Amino acid sequence: MKLEPMNEFENLVIASSYLKNEQGCSSILNEKSFLQAVDKSQDLLCRLMLSYFGDSEKNVEYLAKALRFAIEKRHDTISMGIAWHLTWIYYKQNQFAFPSLVDIWPAVRCSCTNESEYKNDICSSEAVIVVQLDTDAAQPSVMFFSIKVIYFTNLMDETLPFANRIIPYSDHIPITGSSAEMLFNSHRNLTLICKSSCLTSKEPCRPSNTQFEITACVKLYCKAKGFIPIGEEHFPKIFCGMRTTVVQGTPTLMTGMQIGKKVGTDNFKKGTLGGFVRFRGENAFLTCLHVFLTAEELTADYITLDDTESYHVKYYQNTTEASNEGDGIVCGKIQVFGFGKNSEGTSIDAALIQLEKGIPIDSSHFTETTGLQSCYLNDICIDYNSLRHGFPGPTISIVSIGAVSGNSKIDFNVMVQKPIDMDIDAFKKSISDIILEGMRDHVVAVMQALHSWSDIRTPVRDRIRISVNKICSAEMLVETKESIAEIVFRIFPETLNHENSDQIEKIDKLLHEATFEQTSSRFSAIVSDVHMQTTALKRTVESAKRMSYKIYKQIYIPGIPFEMGDSGTCLYVHDSVNPNTKGCIGMAIAKHPDGGCIATPIMEILKHFQIRFKDCY
Repeated sequence: MKLEPMNEFENLVIASSYLKNEQGCSSILNEKSFLQAVDKSQDLLCRLMLSYFGDSEKNVEYLAKALRFAIEKRHDTISMGIAWHLTWIYYKQNQFAFPSLVDIWPAVRCSCTNESEYKNDICSSEAVIVVQLDTDAAQPSVMFFSIKVIYFTNLMDETLPFANRIIPYSDHIPITGSSAEMLFNSHRNLTLICKSSCLTSKEPCRPSNTQFEITACVKLYCKAKGFIPIGEEHFPKIFCGMRTTVVQGTPTLMTGMQIGKKVGTDNFKKGTLGGFVRFRGENAFLTCLHVFLTAEELTADYITLDDTESYHVKYYQNTTEASNEGDGIVCGKIQVFGFGKNSEGTSIDAALIQLEKGIPIDSSHFTETTGLQSCYLNDICIDYNSLRHGFPGPTISIVSIGAVSGNSKIDFNVMVQKPIDMDIDAFKKSISDIILEGMRDHVVAVMQALHSWSDIRTPVRDRIRISVNKICSAEMLVETKESIAEIVFRIFPETLNHENSDQIEKIDKLLHEATFEQTSSRFSAIVSDVHMQTTALKRTVESAKRMSYKIYKQIYIPGIPFEMGDSGTCLYVHDSVNPNTKGCIGMAIAKHPDGGCIATPIMEILKHFQIRFKDCY
């Protein structure tokens, strides 16, 4: 059958009459008729014909050809219809081959060589099927007829350059929950929005004389960088007034949380006992709600628990082996929970477990571990905003006790979380001028001194330290000298086997990367306005549907060693500037793809459960 050049409604009526019998189906369901409907952008007609197409090799082959044609014609809705039809065929044929399947979607491969070339329109017509697997084993790409199938596993995030590095920045531009919601809704494979900094060249110049400066940016983390879901556009170049940079990575929800021990159920995930609270005259503790729910339940529009039964929680004395039913004892039951999705406020992922009568709290262990006198969050919760200081920030200590990571204590400088003042400007200039612009000269001078060092019996680190102190001026910041020393320590062994003519090129090649790494450990931050989205495939025997849930206005704390199983771990801080500022600032809910953890401010959790704490009376 040949479709006449008439409107789509008339063609739909004609096609419907042909599709009522087998002979008519064979006359209309062919490559020529379908391509003609695609060419005329007749979306409804294409979808009608797709519903009658089978999954034979012949049909799949010319549907793949039609998909490329639709993408080239920029018929987005038709492209989406064909792409998801092909993806569904592939899924049905292979669903039992991937027990670790997390998500699957059709995409086009981005042909832009760098982010500055990003366009608003699709930049290529190469369609692929992206498959996300929850496994550490690498999976090679395969072909599904003429469409390539790309597998993404847990190993992908770990090998990306600059995926775990941060540098100082001023955090004075807010990212609202409503802005994040709009971006999440436009990009289903966006997993995390987080403020950061990046190096940008000041002006076009020769590569050998390139000068860089630190500018604020927004990091957009996605499941599969370089692959744009069909029907979507590139990520925006500017978001909330800041330039964006795209990084591949996914925040990992942790299913474990303590103040020392694991909690959970025998048949499901384990979490960490995060912190104790006094709740309506009874003892209780907090942990993450996602510890007790499936991914399907978390993506529901309205999360509820069955009111006809109690949700008992077990306490596992042995934190290394908590898989057997006899290992744990019932310590309490879920009293209330919160899983807020409102983009205008702080999202909550928390469950409050009321302890059974006679279950004691080891307050002496808590005090010994955290250095705090009271074990109740009602008494020791503090606002993380109270830790905001000017450059250079003072040192604070953070103690965390995770069920998997165990006890940890880190010391780091708190960065600015308020508008720039004169102290910030001076420190930013020092970082920009000395570390990034003048660093090369200092590194080269120290390297030359090391190569001319006569007494090789002196340890390399001692030689570097002596050379740095001799070459760098007394006015230079101690942090900058330490960064130079660490950069030289990394680069020096790489240049030992090269001729002098090759050393400068080697230094230039490594300096940019090493500077990023060494600034991250010297200047950390408590980053606010962090928003997260998790998408998973909800599967039944007959169907599969992509579902997602979003979490808004969290905080990100880099440098803390958190692993799967640490969910609900509370973060306890000590401020070196104000010794009276000490207590709990948040409860960890996820692992950040750059390392460290994403946490919910503890005061927001207590407010949600209407728990009275010291600052509210």
